[in-house]
Amino acid sequence: MFKASTILVCALCAAGLKIGSTQAVVGEYIDVNGREMFVGSDWVGATLAAEECTAIGKKLVSFDDLNKYLDLLTVLRNKEDYVYHFFWTSGNRRAAETMWYWNDAGFVTGTFWAFRQPDVSQDQEACLKFTVEPNTDSLWYDETCDEYIRFVCE
Repeated sequence: MFKASTILVCALCAAGLKIGSTQAVVGEYIDVNGREMFVGSDWVGATLAAEECTAIGKKLVSFDDLNKYLDLLTVLRNKEDYVYHFFWTSGNRRAAETMWYWNDAGFVTGTFWAFRQPDVSQDQEACLKFTVEPNTDSLWYDETCDEYIRFVCE
């Protein structure tokens, strides 16, 4: 027989809440072609997004694999709550001011930058976000790291 506390803990885990931390990480675990990912519900800056991923044993998503990006878009496009929103990735240029890289995954390569992005003339825009559009290109943008948007962990 399950105790009420056991059922509550299981319900919290299923909802994406981290037990034992000072702040619950709220979101949804999703399956992306066999990869478990987590979409945070909170709107936070990039640094806090990375911390929330770490709190649940994950890291901000890196699109070092083109198929990973396309597979994630397919899943997110099928969920109304994610369409027309921006999400943080691990992409940044903090360590190498002109080069973009994925944390722990090497340099950013790819062709999904929006027109005139990244606009390196904006020195404060050092973090990479992406948008989920329903029927058009979902593109990458450089942004100030303190903008409050959602995030994806892997």
